[in-house]
Amino acid sequence: MYWIKLIKEIRLWLIVRKVAKRNAETLQEFDLRVDWIGRIYTVINLPEEVASQPYSQEPYVLGQLRKYDEVLLRLQLSDIIFPEIEKIPGEDAYLLVLTAEREYLSFLRFILNVGLWTGIYYLAKFIINFTRENFNFDIIGEIAKYI
Repeated sequence: MYWIKLIKEIRLWLIVRKVAKRNAETLQEFDLRVDWIGRIYTVINLPEEVASQPYSQEPYVLGQLRKYDEVLLRLQLSDIIFPEIEKIPGEDAYLLVLTAEREYLSFLRFILNVGLWTGIYYLAKFIINFTRENFNFDIIGEIAKYI
């Protein structure tokens, strides 16, 4: 169910945010920073030999994640955060963002689910009102006498 998974995802995000905010100095030692919503991020600059090879850039950035394993294990975040890698335009660098999973925490998905459940509510309300006015419930009582 969407709502249960959304609540679990928000709970994980709050845990990551709380731990990241409390340990900002520890993360700073590893050149990691924390933004206002609790994401942990850093910029990874590419060396000249890697920057000139377009197919070796992302594997190099993924290899640099090993530097941060120690601090993430110490803070017990390694199992619940995921890396997002994005090239910085015009630079030989990548932005590495470590954040909790956001599969269900999406504005569009939230609006669609609210719309779905609102539609189900009004359809059920229409069916109940329609059957109350157009169905004779006394017949069920008469039939129940013979069963």
